[in-house]
Amino acid sequence: MGISPLKEYMYGSHGIIGRRPTMEDASVIILEYGDNEKYESQAFFGVFDGHNGPRCSRYLARYLPSIIAVDDKFESCPQLAICDAFQRADYEFLKICKSKGIKDGSTAIVTILRRNQLYVANTGI
Repeated sequence: MGISPLKEYMYGSHGIIGRRPTMEDASVIILEYGDNEKYESQAFFGVFDGHNGPRCSRYLARYLPSIIAVDDKFESCPQLAICDAFQRADYEFLKICKSKGIKDGSTAIVTILRRNQLYVANTGI
């Protein structure tokens, strides 16, 4: 295995609190994402804009990448795996919200770079 093509790219991350008293947003960057034995260069980038608190955006940053990666369709059709993962994460977080009385929410935009393919998805307004 040679040098990962991902090392040819530069990336960065920056956050600003804005009008809220605390940071409600989250982000995640995973440069060696999923099964890198099959895909020498695969990375995950996600930005989550929290609403009414940070819990949802932090949940998504922590769990959404793995929910996508373990989906049966991830290898053959990442687009469907991402859509399914968005719905699954929404369902799972809503269960937590109902049990704990949480009212947080979040938008999400994720990008998966696999070799020379770029998959981008977003949800929320």
